[in-house]
Order: sequence, then structure tokens, then C-alpha cells
Amino acid sequence: MSRGFTEEERKEIKNKLIDLFIEKLNYQKISSINIDDLVKSVGIAKGSFYLFFKSKDELFAAVLNHIQSEIVNESIYLAEEKDLSDKKKLKAIVLFLINTIKQYPWIKKLSNVEYEKIIRRLPRETKENLRTKDITDIQNILEKLNLKSDYSSENIVIMIQIILSSALNSQDYGPQYDQSVEMMVDILINNLF
Repeated sequence: MSRGFTEEERKEIKNKLIDLFIEKLNYQKISSINIDDLVKSVGIAKGSFYLFFKSKDELFAAVLNHIQSEIVNESIYLAEEKDLSDKKKLKAIVLFLINTIKQYPWIKKLSNVEYEKIIRRLPRETKENLRTKDITDIQNILEKLNLKSDYSSENIVIMIQIILSSALNSQDYGPQYDQSVEMMVDILINNLF
């Protein structure tokens, strides 16, 4: 245990930093969030922050991983639902993912330029993990559902990602977005499996 923190305290502080960063993202741009405010709110010295994360960018990567883990856990729960067919489970999961993306307004506000700047500053391993984790998670969910298709899982994952990315700009499509995206999900699932 480095510098006086027990393992339990380290875990608690790390989770507090992640939760606080998520909270601040709801009303601030990433560039406006500063480490001084985070450590003050969590009750640690600024130097202690670097025991948990090497930079604010790495904290942001941890936030993305944290949110993704929560989403995947809920998706797995939906995949284990006994009362639905596997196709209906997949539809429920994709619609859940879309609604979850829409619940995080800061994701919508995050520009590609800002995101790419952050990604560029991350260590290579962290970058690669962020780029591949969502693909792996979707593939694992598809395997859990045991749906068979003539198409490669890579292509199916990309099609799902394209639909999910539309949620980032759902407001641009107007009031018909939810109904239209649900139709797209139905068409995709019914034609792939």
C-alpha cells in the first residue's frame, strides 16, 4: 500500500474520482475539469491523485471503462432473461444501449476532435484497450445469446456500432428517431439471424 492508503481506501478513492468526474462531465467540458477541484472534493492531496491516475486523460479512460462495464453487466443481465427469444433479447440489448448513450449528455457533447486529442495523449496500451473493448464486449454478448448468422461477427458488431453511433445525434433526426431506430434494429436482427 503506497503512501498510507490501504487497498480498500485506494479502491474507494479511485471510485470517488471516477464518479465525480462523471458528475462534472454532465455540466463541464473535459478541458474545464481540473485536478485541483477533483482532489479537493475527494479529500486527497493533489500529489495523491497521481497514485491513482497518471493524468486527467487516464481518468477519462477509466470513466469510459467504468461506464462500459456497467452497460455490459446490464446487457448480460438482459441476455439471461428467460422469457424472451434470443432475437428479442438482442433487440432489447441494442435498444438499451441506445437509451444509455442518450442518458449521458456529455457523450453527445464530446466532439471527435476533443476525443481524439485525449486518445492521442493516452499510453498505447490504454488506447488499444479503448478501441477494442467495445468490439469484444458486443461479440461476447452475441456469443452469450447463441445466435447463428451467415455474416461474420466483426461485420455484425460494426453494424450494431453504426446504429449505436446514431444515438449520439438522435436529436438531429427529430421526434421519429426512436421509432425509426427500433425499426432498423428489427430489420437488422431479422435479416442477420
